[in-house]
Amino acid sequence: MAIKETKRKAFNFLRSYFDVLNELKTDKDRLEFLLSIINKQFLDVDPEGLTFIANLCYESQRHQIETSVSGWKTATNNTCMGTPSTPLEGTPSTPKQEEEEEGKEEVKVKEEQAAFSSEQEFLKGFNAAKGKLTGIVGKYRILSGTDLTNFNKLNKAYGKEDFNHAIKMMSKDAWVKEKKYFTTSHFLRIDIFNKFLNQTDALPMAKGLIEGN
Repeated sequence: MAIKETKRKAFNFLRSYFDVLNELKTDKDRLEFLLSIINKQFLDVDPEGLTFIANLCYESQRHQIETSVSGWKTATNNTCMGTPSTPLEGTPSTPKQEEEEEGKEEVKVKEEQAAFSSEQEFLKGFNAAKGKLTGIVGKYRILSGTDLTNFNKLNKAYGKEDFNHAIKMMSKDAWVKEKKYFTTSHFLRIDIFNKFLNQTDALPMAKGLIEGN
């Protein structure tokens, strides 16, 4: 088998990729999901011919994956195959410098792409979304320490549409309805959030529920 050429040395394998991978039931889906990430990150090749489930999982992570690739290309002025993406000026950077620049660029992009600018923005949106979905407006004003930690992780890993989809699916859950557990603490548990995010009977993802300022 011919070695595939790529100039990229490494990429960040996010916890959200791992969480989605663990939800897959078959080795075929797991392999397709992993290879789709690897081929996009190292070769900038979009996946084709994925199984329905593997494709849904990839789409749930597409934003983070494409942001990572874009950040690397911007930092190095190269495509993954080594072709200059913009005219280079000055002294060419070394591989070590490129890796350092890639890391800095990915952190910067993730910060800029956070779904919510603050805890209060999220709470305002959650309260309003609860009102739309249940008829009972939420009155949450602050997150506990554990909830805030979970929120910060989710806020960096997912976009606002992901939050919208997950909260809509939570509103449809029979157990949540029975126990009246439509709460920020339940929603922000990492495993619970991913459970609702990966439910597919309400696709396409809901929009306009949790809105920013």
